[in-house]
Amino acid sequence: MSRIERRVAELVEDDEEMAEAISTVKRTAEEDGGSVEWGDVSGTITSGQWGRMIEKEVVVDDGDGGFELADPEAVEDALSSDVETETDIDTEIDVDAEEPETEGWSKYDKAAAAGAVVIMTAYAVGPVRTVVEAAVNPVLQPLDRALPFYLVLLVIGLATATYSTLLQANLMNTDVIQYQQKRMQALNDRKKQAKEAGDEAAQEVLQEKQMEMMGDQVSMFKEQFKPTVWIMFLTIPAFLWLLSAVNQGTIVGPEPDAMVMPIAGEIEWTQGVLGPMQAWIVWYILCSITFGQVIRKAINVQITAS
Repeated sequence: MSRIERRVAELVEDDEEMAEAISTVKRTAEEDGGSVEWGDVSGTITSGQWGRMIEKEVVVDDGDGGFELADPEAVEDALSSDVETETDIDTEIDVDAEEPETEGWSKYDKAAAAGAVVIMTAYAVGPVRTVVEAAVNPVLQPLDRALPFYLVLLVIGLATATYSTLLQANLMNTDVIQYQQKRMQALNDRKKQAKEAGDEAAQEVLQEKQMEMMGDQVSMFKEQFKPTVWIMFLTIPAFLWLLSAVNQGTIVGPEPDAMVMPIAGEIEWTQGVLGPMQAWIVWYILCSITFGQVIRKAINVQITAS
């Protein structure tokens, strides 16, 4: 059974009146050389029926402003015979959970996203960078005077890990993410069963379901990205200040120039450790990741399906 034939059968199975609607579209297209427009059939079928044909790609764009049947022969076969749409493999994607509601982005989330974009321009625009650095100077300069620079990086890394984890815990709807991950896992399990059983019909149905689910993934990506804009909004200013302090040599605390690292030994902050990555960046990232894992474990922030 072809893909179009199965889709026509599913439409008719869901709504018996679709058979007459599809027949009308097919007949109209044949009378007009294969092309059909909504205005040609609007008096005999509903807009909902027309929309479902387009959604299922039974009717497709012909490239000239009109539409045509994707596969007239398959449509004819589906309408002229009793096509069974059942498969040997269960193709329903059910998970042991109700679909959660998404909250969307608030005006504050959108403002944080806009602010993060503006702050990012500070990497290339001098006046913006000056304003950003001036805003964080009252917080970071006293810290730099009081502590060795490696401890300054450690404290900033700890702060980064703390607010990153808390933002993820409070802004990210993990129920949405886990629900979508469970659905995708269930779909992959069904596809594996269908492939092992050699059930081509089930594989085709599941492939279509996978394409439909790709649209649902957008909600998951939005949930994952929401805390990211806040993290960027808070992290970029501190990172710019650190970048300026190291490159301009304005570190004023004890032991400002170097530190002893495992394996690498004594190394200057501007010296490359991992390829072009300077020592201070590597140390900052290590501190952030390490503290992040500890804090995440402590408050049980989980974004994967369990």
